[in-house]
Amino acid sequence: MWKRFGSIAILFSVAVLVVPRVVHGIDVEGSFRLRYENSGILGEQKYIRKEDIDHRVFSMRPVLAIYSNDGAWELRAAPNIYYDTAYERVDIYNEQDKDEFSSYIDWRDTYVSHRGENNVLRVGRQVISWGKMDALRLADRINPVNLERYLVPYLYDYEEGIQHVTAVSWDFFSAQSGFQIVVVPEYQQSRLPSKNNRFSPYYAYRGYDIAADKKPDASQPEYGFRYQKFIDDAELSFYFWEGYPDIPPIGILLDGNGHPRELAYHYGTETYVGMSYSSIWQHKVLRFEVGMIHDSVLMMDQRRVSGSEEIQAFNKKRGLSFSDMYLAAAGVETELWSPAARLIMQYYYEELAKPDKPVYAPLRRDGITFSFSQLLGDYDRYQLRFDGQYWTSDGSYLLRAGFRDQFLQHWQWNVELFQLVGDADTTFGMYEHSQYTFRLQYEI
Repeated sequence: MWKRFGSIAILFSVAVLVVPRVVHGIDVEGSFRLRYENSGILGEQKYIRKEDIDHRVFSMRPVLAIYSNDGAWELRAAPNIYYDTAYERVDIYNEQDKDEFSSYIDWRDTYVSHRGENNVLRVGRQVISWGKMDALRLADRINPVNLERYLVPYLYDYEEGIQHVTAVSWDFFSAQSGFQIVVVPEYQQSRLPSKNNRFSPYYAYRGYDIAADKKPDASQPEYGFRYQKFIDDAELSFYFWEGYPDIPPIGILLDGNGHPRELAYHYGTETYVGMSYSSIWQHKVLRFEVGMIHDSVLMMDQRRVSGSEEIQAFNKKRGLSFSDMYLAAAGVETELWSPAARLIMQYYYEELAKPDKPVYAPLRRDGITFSFSQLLGDYDRYQLRFDGQYWTSDGSYLLRAGFRDQFLQHWQWNVELFQLVGDADTTFGMYEHSQYTFRLQYEI
């Protein structure tokens, strides 16, 4: 593993130093980041074991960017290399987990792009950000998220929490409008923890082999477009996206006693249509967003199935229900007593068109998120941060408090404390625990 770390670092360093000397007409930039992350549980918890939280992650990210002198062409590569000692130290994991999770390379911002007079074409690994909400996603559906170590990636670590996808994006723009076409040729689901970890959505099925359901499969490309209209300080956008769920539900066949006998991932397409609006009003940024998911795929509630007729009806649909989902959100971002102090608050609402069978997901839920940050010291060396989500529909909540210190020229460390609270069957209650995370980072 360490040989792979060193080989890639040396390769990128040589490229930054040598390429400009042998190839004329280009500019080369490079950067390098090392990070250590340690997370653990605080005290005895109701449902979560210390092994579920115990991560010690070493990561390295070299970045190489090559530009043509006229600025039209850009070639960029940014492999993120991870090594997590948990899968060798913690006894809840097996050899398969060790092979899959202990070390891997995540290619981020690795693409070639061309900028024309009024368009940009980009091909490769990238982040495509749609919508106006930060903590809860409506239109922002193209990039999956990393749930291996982050239960709510947007609050835990936004940069590491978003996964890059291999895509073709083509932007056309003018002073008054913009239009973007996106095609993702190969489906990529969210990165999930091992089934042996209680944070996995598949933890209840850890003792079963889960096959890939090829009817329908995920062989068709995902695609969509965004249209933007700019009016003074306001932006109005419309979205269309045809893709697959980030976390595929499991289709289940039951035996005569109502117990699972065959499980398979189900890759059914979902269609999202929506719009968003943002504007500046009295030094505040106001955001609104609405949307609908057609044929959202849900897992039926197996616990309510009894008797042969209900089992047959359940098996006929493989334990899956399809329902439209309606989404809405509104938020405000404002500075407080100084530009260094900012507050973001957002309200989120979702509702299912009534499914034909009971499902695990609630028919309606709504919640509030907030994020407060304060920069302190010379050159904004320190940052205090408080974030949270509160689901008013079930009473569960998550709180985070964080502190960051950008010391010396290239070093920073930060520590964060998390608290999840709620009843056993609520959004955060099923994961109720207290947690700390410490990071040390060097970047040039």
